[in-house]
Amino acid sequence: MRDLQHNASCEAGRQAAPFRQLRTDALVDELAAKLGRQPTSVLPMLQCIAEEGQPITDGQLGAIADATHVSDAQVAGVRSFYSMLSEKGLSGERLSDEGLYG
Repeated sequence: MRDLQHNASCEAGRQAAPFRQLRTDALVDELAAKLGRQPTSVLPMLQCIAEEGQPITDGQLGAIADATHVSDAQVAGVRSFYSMLSEKGLSGERLSDEGLYG
């Protein structure tokens, strides 16, 4: 019983340390100030970064996740879906079933 009381008092005296530092990126911080930090800002942030003509880095993905309070997987999922849309090309043509399965 004494050990349980000792452990409880030790736990109560500890400060909770942050799990990790928030990831930041100058461009993402600028976009978050303009677009907001809500989860619905993920796609507009990714679109703005893509319009810069540079690939979206893993660091930027992490910074977007932290800025919008969503998981890295959610941001990566939006990016991969957005990448699929941009791979259609300028004509917007879809692959035929024959091209996929034939």
